[in-house]
Amino acid sequence: MASSTNKFKTREDWKKQKELEEARKAGTAPAERDEEGREINPHIPQYISQAPWYYGANQATLKHQRTLKKQETFAAPSEWYQRGASAGPAARTYRKGACENCGAMTHKAKDCFERPRAKGARFTNKDIRPDDVIRDEFNLNYDGAHDRWNGYDTSEHIKIVEEFTRIEEERKKRRAREVIGSESAKSTAASAAAAASTTTATTSPAATAASAAITRAAAVAAVAAGGDDSDDDSDLERGEDELADVREKGDEDMQGNKVDGRTRTTIRNLRIREDTAKYLRNLDPDSAFYDPKTRSMRENPLPHLDPNEALFSGDNFVRRTGEAVRFQELQSFAWEAHDKGQDVHVLAAPSQAEKLYEDFQRRRDNLQHQRRATIIEQYGGEEHLKPKVPRELLLGQTERFVQYAPDGSLLNADKSTTRSKWEEDVLVGNHTAVWGSFWREGQWGYACCHQFVKNAYCTGEAGRAASESQYAAIQERQQRRLARDEATAADAAKKQDDAEAKAEEEEEKNRKLAAAIKAEELRQRTPVELDERKRKYNSLAADTYEVSEQEVEAYRIKRVRRDDPMREYLENPDRE
Repeated sequence: MASSTNKFKTREDWKKQKELEEARKAGTAPAERDEEGREINPHIPQYISQAPWYYGANQATLKHQRTLKKQETFAAPSEWYQRGASAGPAARTYRKGACENCGAMTHKAKDCFERPRAKGARFTNKDIRPDDVIRDEFNLNYDGAHDRWNGYDTSEHIKIVEEFTRIEEERKKRRAREVIGSESAKSTAASAAAAASTTTATTSPAATAASAAITRAAAVAAVAAGGDDSDDDSDLERGEDELADVREKGDEDMQGNKVDGRTRTTIRNLRIREDTAKYLRNLDPDSAFYDPKTRSMRENPLPHLDPNEALFSGDNFVRRTGEAVRFQELQSFAWEAHDKGQDVHVLAAPSQAEKLYEDFQRRRDNLQHQRRATIIEQYGGEEHLKPKVPRELLLGQTERFVQYAPDGSLLNADKSTTRSKWEEDVLVGNHTAVWGSFWREGQWGYACCHQFVKNAYCTGEAGRAASESQYAAIQERQQRRLARDEATAADAAKKQDDAEAKAEEEEEKNRKLAAAIKAEELRQRTPVELDERKRKYNSLAADTYEVSEQEVEAYRIKRVRRDDPMREYLENPDRE
């Protein structure tokens, strides 16, 4: 066993040590002991048994491989906060800094658990509560600090057990009373019917059956009411058996169970209530369809989640995984074979069906290989079917000198361009440019022939010249059409402006004519002054006032025609 001492050893010392180690491994020499007198296994490797130089070991030891356990004192599991304990008697008067509500020194008014008083202890000095016992420090280890049951009173659990025991006993008694009441009514009706239908002195079978039913019901009641607490499960099972015997003549439902007297089976709901319902996986009404009758959801309700993290991926997921796919293939093979006249059945003879399916797969594979070999022999091309060596493996090793910088980047690396995952520089047909190298008017094409159809044949320079001339002609026609459209639009706009101006002019004339007609009517209603002395100066001058066209039209419309035969009727319309 090698030690960690730095004492100089000669060649003979090393040789003796090596021989001693071999003898210890062979069992001819006693094992080496550590400082505590315990034997050291000689088969332990040297890199484990040899202590490091800084450990300061003067002899063979394994103490550096052991975990040092600290002597820590932790609180006992029974030590916990004393709930509701009081620290001595209560004070008689209010103390400064105490709770203003109850008068205790261990908390403030906002932390007080007592009902808020109308007048606190600070003002009344009455009913001052004692101080609470508070223990701030607990020297707990990791398990004690994270134990959520630490400080739990087990007597509380005993109360819960006793409560459930009383509920179970009451349930058994109530069920026995219900069974006795229902069977008593049935037996009474059967006895009355038997007494009315028979006149013989012998005992009727119906009465015998009724008495037997009453006896069995009493036995059920005794089983349900009797028995100790340690035998509740067995008593409950016996009670269910007796109840099934009582109900041989008909099936009746109980709350939670359905007991069939003929089959002696208890039918229960198959879905565990603790499981999340399938329709609650995704509340979106447009998600996967849920059939409430069969409780099935075939599609995945959460298709956007990672399949490794999904808790439920639909019922079809189970049907498409595992051995379900294999069984479906086997079932399909059995159906097809049966249709062709072969006696194959998966459930009746599963081994035979499996063997026939394996033979069918082997013959199918052999037939495919033969067909492939025939096609290759006739048309060739076998070299294209062989897997090619990836380019990364061919060029994986190189003798080119590479120098790295301190940050890990290459100093003499070639500036390589980032390539996309799509194929690049792929020439289609006889084109000399790739598809998408030419663009015009929102269309992509080939730069070699200016064609916009991807499967078109390349026409070269002639096709490019024809395309350019066609494009120039199209542009010229478009420019002419655009100029013609602009001229038409300008004429239409001018006509519209003229019409609007003419309409405005007519509207202005009509407005002035209406004003002139009103002025003429007012002038005709105003009496004429014949006194020459009231005439204004320069009233006869020709240039003082110019009569407008509207005023002339108003005078023509409103002038009085003395020779008009209808004048009197127009002036007096009410005259007969």
